[in-house]
Amino acid sequence: MVRLYYVGMDVHKETIDVLIFRDPGRQPYLERRIPNREQTVRKLFGKLLSHGSVIACYEAGCIGFELQRLLEDMGITSIVTVPGKVPRRTTDRVKTDRRDARRLAEQLRAGTLEAIHIPSREDEAVRDYLRAREDVRGEQVKAKQ
Repeated sequence: MVRLYYVGMDVHKETIDVLIFRDPGRQPYLERRIPNREQTVRKLFGKLLSHGSVIACYEAGCIGFELQRLLEDMGITSIVTVPGKVPRRTTDRVKTDRRDARRLAEQLRAGTLEAIHIPSREDEAVRDYLRAREDVRGEQVKAKQ
């Protein structure tokens, strides 16, 4: 029997809060905070892949899409979702990284998350160039005034 792991991640610049559900199972299989480094991510997900299939998700933010690309390169289905579209109970008022990771893993397992479009590296480079160009133009206008 092939096991299926649902991984919810709350990603920050320095750390990733990870919560993993193993199917079937109601209790988390693993709940941990790891450093946001490629080697650590490869080690954790490599262990999971050796025991079964993995589906992972995290909320889009300022960290970009490198984590998603890393997971896809490892053969892991990865979903990046919009934070505002993740269903939340009205009684959920306390927001912590650990709870966010749990909520994402639960919603991933339930199949209620909506994935966003991941731009290619070329698209991101063009977007960064255009943003930098607009910044320079704004500075030129300020200098002229």
